[in-house]
Amino acid sequence: MNTLEHAVMFLPALWLAARWGNPTWAGILGLVWIAGRIWYVPAYLHDPASREIPFGLAGLALILLVVLAAWDVIRLFVLQPL
Repeated sequence: MNTLEHAVMFLPALWLAARWGNPTWAGILGLVWIAGRIWYVPAYLHDPASREIPFGLAGLALILLVVLAAWDVIRLFVLQPL
């Protein structure tokens, strides 16, 4: 996936995790995602096999960000007593 396709998932997850969860962890995961995407560019241009690590790093950061955002939204709006 290219960066634009990832951004559709990344930006809402980052916003939700920062707003309803822990902004520090959301920021760290956001920086890891950005670093992975920046690292992906030279790896993409150099050798196709070398792009697995930066893609995996950005993908892992995105997955953790989505999990963090989902957990925080569920915790606040579903599990919180009325």
